[in-house]
Amino acid sequence: MRRFFWSIALQVACVAICAAQTPQQIIRLAFEADERNQELAEQYAYREHVEERNLDKQGQIKGTESTTYDVAHLCGRNYQRLIARDGQPLSAKADNKEQQKLDRCIDKLKRESPDRRRKRLAKEEAALTDQRKLRREVLNAFEFTVEGDETLAGAATWRIRVEPKPDYKPAFKKAAFLSKLAGVIWISKDDYGWVKTEVETIAPAKFGLFLLTLKQGAHMEFNQTKVNDELWLMNHFQLRFNAKVLMMGLRREVLVDWSDFKKFTAESKLIVD
Repeated sequence: MRRFFWSIALQVACVAICAAQTPQQIIRLAFEADERNQELAEQYAYREHVEERNLDKQGQIKGTESTTYDVAHLCGRNYQRLIARDGQPLSAKADNKEQQKLDRCIDKLKRESPDRRRKRLAKEEAALTDQRKLRREVLNAFEFTVEGDETLAGAATWRIRVEPKPDYKPAFKKAAFLSKLAGVIWISKDDYGWVKTEVETIAPAKFGLFLLTLKQGAHMEFNQTKVNDELWLMNHFQLRFNAKVLMMGLRREVLVDWSDFKKFTAESKLIVD
């Protein structure tokens, strides 16, 4: 009987502890879930549609270009095989050229020497290390506040407000831009998946060795969807901004949609039917 009551007490304590999670703990667990999620994501192929809109000073669209790709994790990266421009399939000649590029990539990987493989894997690991450093900086750079609960994309989520700490000093140089951002994050209560993120620049933010400077008011939105009940994958991204690139003005809206998620194996075709 004593064991029974101890069991009940432990379960109650666990529920109390879980309910008392701080916003920062939720974000930390979400990052851990996202890292596991990335490993599973390499098993999937999908379609990617990118639309770039040129904007005038009033924010009206004055020109649009789009590209569509089939994507899979090949050659040590997410390989994009171009299949359409501006909604039109490639010509036979252009499609053949894309296939030749893919064949060369696969052939190069097959003939990869042990030394070149070590260098490639070391480069991939360095990129992962940078990602982990940036995640740690996010936890240090922001104040997180749970604003409430919300159902989004069929998932019960925490809605978390994100504001930069006024005294934040980045320990990682590439994280300097974080102090220029604020926004809202929606995290799944079930598995800590990143369901949605909205971010806005609250001051000019520099990226890419300071070649690109997003002006205040740039808006970014990331949406994810649950696939096969095992992982979250990005299905929509939107960025609207005014920027300077090498002292030149740039006004753009970029929309990216991902769809047709399918398990991918070495024997699969890259093209998603």
